[in-house]
Amino acid sequence: MGWENIKSLLSKLDINSNNIIEQTEIDSFKKANPTIPLNGVKAGMTVGDSMEGLVLEKTTTSLNQPEEKKPTDIFKKEKFAPYENYSSIYKKIKDISELRKNSQGVPFTSWSDLSGLNLTKEQFAGIVIDNMSTILSEEQQRICKELDPDFIYDPQLPEPEITKIKNFTEIPTGSHPDIKDARNCDISELKLSKEELLDLCIDNTTVLSDEQKKIVDEYKEKMKDPGLGIRNLHSQGITGKGITIAIIDQPLGEHREYSSNLVHLENINTKEMNRTNAQMHGAAVASIAVGKTTGVAPDSDLVYFGAINCTNSPENIEEYKNNLLKAIENNKDDTEFVQLLEEQIQALEKTGEAFDNTPYANAINKILDMNKNLPSDKKIPVISISWGFDKYAPGYDKLLAAVERAKKEGVFVVSTALKEQYGMETNGANRNPVTDPNNPEGYEAGAFWLKKSESGNMYRNKDKLLLVPMDHRTVADYHSKDGYRYEGNDGGMSWSTPWLAGMYALAKQVNPQISPQEFWEKALETSDECKNNNTGVYVGRLINPQKLIESIKNNK
Repeated sequence: MGWENIKSLLSKLDINSNNIIEQTEIDSFKKANPTIPLNGVKAGMTVGDSMEGLVLEKTTTSLNQPEEKKPTDIFKKEKFAPYENYSSIYKKIKDISELRKNSQGVPFTSWSDLSGLNLTKEQFAGIVIDNMSTILSEEQQRICKELDPDFIYDPQLPEPEITKIKNFTEIPTGSHPDIKDARNCDISELKLSKEELLDLCIDNTTVLSDEQKKIVDEYKEKMKDPGLGIRNLHSQGITGKGITIAIIDQPLGEHREYSSNLVHLENINTKEMNRTNAQMHGAAVASIAVGKTTGVAPDSDLVYFGAINCTNSPENIEEYKNNLLKAIENNKDDTEFVQLLEEQIQALEKTGEAFDNTPYANAINKILDMNKNLPSDKKIPVISISWGFDKYAPGYDKLLAAVERAKKEGVFVVSTALKEQYGMETNGANRNPVTDPNNPEGYEAGAFWLKKSESGNMYRNKDKLLLVPMDHRTVADYHSKDGYRYEGNDGGMSWSTPWLAGMYALAKQVNPQISPQEFWEKALETSDECKNNNTGVYVGRLINPQKLIESIKNNK
């Protein structure tokens, strides 16, 4: 606008007694002086004196430049998801016609409460009953058992039943056959070694003996440590301060670990998919990335998008099923892979839902759009997605396009598909809970790939395989704002992904110009040799955060 125009405005305005420019004054000036631009002049500004004479104060940008939006204008916070309460996510069915239908037009009962319906045996025979997410009356349970002798009624209820465990083998399997999940279990009478106990997944629903509780409490606190010297970096002021991490995952509940870091919270399709409650995954990944006591980058800001990577659209379900059938036909000789695909088909028929890449693609694009309006030093440099992209699911092309856009715009999309998207080979490292989590010699191949790592031919070039901490850690629980869950040797790459995103935030703090490729090359250069504890088999290169940061600082 220029000083002369400002002076012209001020000389013609009848400034009120408080030196505040009012809209009526601006309107009058525009009417009398149509050729003089007033870009940047707004009602509510005050007039003061300066070396240049009369100037407008309280402006955030130069008056002859387009106004740059502040982060506070771009970020928004939806309400935290309510804590898990299963009774609230079951839809009360008043008539059988209210049930959703799968791709074959058959009604299915996922997340439905049928207990108030008076259904005949014939009607039940024409419905796909999901035994784990359907509320049934005792009579309805009897009918289902009569129709299918193998039917087991096991819904997820608000107050889960505690299973009394009398033998170690009775503990339910976790995310992998070699992993045990002791949540909702009473293991108080089991004689377990410290190592066996600390390999279990344990939360507040696990019933422990006094001695077991003493051990778990000690190690639950110990395993909040991100490990590998991360806290030493924190003591040097390298905490991710000034860097924003974006996470795309399940609906997020409030928790003291990350709530103060949150600058933006938005949900994509959680209402459409009837997943509005806080879920386990979201709290865990957020606490690993930015948690105050559990996080790699505890002072980073957090942008969070709640998204469900599923669809209940009949068209999309049919598309997914057809893609899976084609994949089965093209991989007949790979029996293990074919079995996995067949299980996927059975699951979508049972639940009436299929994987969908579109919500994640939409979330990535929203984050990149936000960056357009953020100052250069406030742009989001990293997105964490604890999921491997499903090429058979709808929206795969959209997701690939979103990642490619992110690459071009300098944003690192850290996911479990790094090899496919960036050519970066990575896997999760398991840390021995009874050793120091900062001692690299206590790490080995993660539980889910430990046996395969022993074969020696799982990876062609182990010197290019970057291992990131994964198992045996404490994370924020999703049932309350101050609860914690101990993961044992469970978790998988879902936990390594936010850890790596947090590490990238630390790198960006010390060198804002570093690129994902440069970061990866430096991470491999400064890494340590990693061997399995019992056999000494070399399995890859373990990330060394302190050496990595030192190298990045020296190469600014």
